[in-house]
Amino acid sequence: MPNGGVPLHMVLYPKDGSQTAIHCEAGRVKVYAKADWQARHREATPLLQLTEDEARALAWFLRYWLGEQTLIPGYQMKALVQAEFDF
Repeated sequence: MPNGGVPLHMVLYPKDGSQTAIHCEAGRVKVYAKADWQARHREATPLLQLTEDEARALAWFLRYWLGEQTLIPGYQMKALVQAEFDF
């Protein structure tokens, strides 16, 4: 991060060609139609929203299967993912 902190927001655009955007704000996860997100940002209507408990369960599952020791902060993965942080 340019300010040395931890980002509050991340928007991930999946590379699979889907027209979705995944917005994480701290522990909240929402999925939007990509065009709606790009036009309206947080005013867009989410296609789905995870509760913090659901997001926590997903994070645990992914940490387990991806190997905790291999994880690096998302904002250091710019070459690997198409994401925005603290826009």
